[in-house]
Amino acid sequence: MESTTWLLAANAFVWLGLAGYTLFLSRKLLRLQQRLQQLERNRRSSSVAEQI
Repeated sequence: MESTTWLLAANAFVWLGLAGYTLFLSRKLLRLQQRLQQLERNRRSSSVAEQI
């Protein structure tokens, strides 16, 4: 293979890796946001129960 072919293949591999990592981080962020909302709902319901 020519060196330009290897360069293009390496470039594609790097971009695929970056895209995969970005997808991984976005899914992790979504799960963290859902967990935070759950904790906030639990905190609100606890404070309402304490007021009663």
